[in-house]
Amino acid sequence: MQRTESNRPFCADGSRPMVFNPLENASARLSGLLVDQITKKSSSSMSLYIKSRFAKEVFDCYSEWRQLCSSSRRLDRDDANLHFARLVTNDIYGEWTTDGRTRIRRCSNEQFRQYELIFNDLQEPSGQNSQSEHSNVLLNNLLTACAGRFLFLTAVGYAGLGPHELQVGDSLYVLAGGHKLYVLRPVLGATRSQTFNLIGDCYVQGIMDGEAVEGRDDDFHDVFMG
Repeated sequence: MQRTESNRPFCADGSRPMVFNPLENASARLSGLLVDQITKKSSSSMSLYIKSRFAKEVFDCYSEWRQLCSSSRRLDRDDANLHFARLVTNDIYGEWTTDGRTRIRRCSNEQFRQYELIFNDLQEPSGQNSQSEHSNVLLNNLLTACAGRFLFLTAVGYAGLGPHELQVGDSLYVLAGGHKLYVLRPVLGATRSQTFNLIGDCYVQGIMDGEAVEGRDDDFHDVFMG
């Protein structure tokens, strides 16, 4: 599946047209595909510890995330550092343009390998991080991607970053017309089956360019938002 390089950096739905039908009681009907279920969630968000600059907290959080990723059956063992960098940065690179705007784009493997140097800096016992202009850009990208996000694993072994409200047992969905993946939670006691609350969008390493929906057109079904 070809990676997207436009103003819409991801295409998890395979460029399907949006299905959105408003219903009574402020609900709506969409079309979605169940991808997986969340089975593990990290105990902390790395962004909080990066900002604090406390070396032990940085190391503890970094170690937990790496440990969780090591049990993922969907991350390439031959290039674990690269896939970890892609995961915790949402596979994007943001930079200021000369006219003062921010440009977001997908990055090459070589550009993402530079994040490993930032991870090494964050574990220095002195807590003193590199202050070069380049390293600050990388660190800002990392903070932006991780802000308020928690790492999670799914039943089949995907690793992702999602909103802090996500819980073990939540469902991971692709929604037609949505460029990311979404965390949905079933509404208990709902009058309609397949009724969910939207918890938030998420990044999942390896399926942000339509890989999860390829050949599964018949598996899309009505999804109701509570």
